[in-house]
Amino acid sequence: MGFEWDGWTMKITAIEAFQVAWAPEDNPEQRSAFVRVRGEDGLYGIGEASPMQGGLASLGIVAHNLAPELIGKDPLDHAVLLDSALHKFVKLGPEGALTGALAALDIALWDLKGKLLGQPIYKLLGGAWRTTLPFYASIGGNGVRSVDEVLRVVEARLKDSPAAVKIRFDNDRTRLDSDIPGDIAKAKAVRKLVGDGFPLAFDAKTATRLAARSGSAARSKNSAIGGSRSRSSTIT
Repeated sequence: MGFEWDGWTMKITAIEAFQVAWAPEDNPEQRSAFVRVRGEDGLYGIGEASPMQGGLASLGIVAHNLAPELIGKDPLDHAVLLDSALHKFVKLGPEGALTGALAALDIALWDLKGKLLGQPIYKLLGGAWRTTLPFYASIGGNGVRSVDEVLRVVEARLKDSPAAVKIRFDNDRTRLDSDIPGDIAKAKAVRKLVGDGFPLAFDAKTATRLAARSGSAARSKNSAIGGSRSRSSTIT
């Protein structure tokens, strides 16, 4: 479907910040964070913020700081609006919650733009190199689970036929390195469950740290457990 420009403009009429719970027992810090940008004629776009701590900080910035700046503006001025908002509110932190808030709005504005122009977003971005992508199961919360509990969770996720599995430990960041042998035992048990040929990743970024040690022993230890806090590595 083609699009004929006739000089009209649309205005943002409302911006909503909200959470979505995926299970009844989810507390606010376990929920996902979304924003909805509403335009005229019933059109709207939805974007997701970082889910860290339920995205509550980002949603607060959207509701109290960014939304008043954007309502009444033309959503097709997408880049100008977000760049202006970043510079105006940069002292809230150029990383973290402000970035998460702007990212959610960026996604929502692209969604709204695609609906407005009657095109999928990949077309507006210049086309698609691929039309299908494999998905993997990223399984968190394993730091507090026993080996058997980890295996039960992985078995349940394997029913969805993922192309790969990533095991996240997500331990309390104030208690890093609390049970490295236990974490390794869980990783080995999952490897045995899925088989040698199945792609498996081990994410220990919030479970372990690269301590200020010297010598090959420290290097060997971190190699075995998946590296430093900021790295994910594949278990072979």
